[in-house]
Amino acid sequence: MKRKEFIRSASGMALASSLGLQLMSCGDDEPKLEFDGELTIDLTDPDYEPLLEESGWILHPDVNVLIINVNQEIRAFTSVCPHSQCLREWDYSPGVITCTCHNSKFDSTGQYLSGPANANLREFSVNQEGVIIKIG
Repeated sequence: MKRKEFIRSASGMALASSLGLQLMSCGDDEPKLEFDGELTIDLTDPDYEPLLEESGWILHPDVNVLIINVNQEIRAFTSVCPHSQCLREWDYSPGVITCTCHNSKFDSTGQYLSGPANANLREFSVNQEGVIIKIG
């Protein structure tokens, strides 16, 4: 950090402190973006109907998971883009998962293809028994 930038930053923090403003720091109180648990879905539920179709997909916003039907196999990936942690800006066309936030592309196995991301999408295990799918 250059001297001018440091002085400007320190001055800003001093001003905020003198005005009684609280600065937030990163810590354990921040919500987790990555899904870490188990999710059970029932394909008879109308919300999951797109998964019955080849190349059908959904974004499960409550747990930040993309769920995709790839050749009649259900696959699940994090919806937290490895580039800038965009969560909701996703699209899927056969074979290509796209984070439309900055146009990073991944194949249907979550492998990085192109764009500013520099890592693969995390994939979750999927166990399907009839119309019940367990992701975790």
